[in-house]
Amino acid sequence: MEIQIPRSDKKRVVIIGGGFGGLALANKLDNDGGDSARASFG
Repeated sequence: MEIQIPRSDKKRVVIIGGGFGGLALANKLDNDGGDSARASFG
């Protein structure tokens, strides 16, 4: 498997866990206008 991530000057955040706290943080980061990616392992 290959993951292609474009170069960027923006900082990246990895959120581990999709509970209420993880989802709230992801939504907050989305609203700040940054790029986002989510992964679910289930």
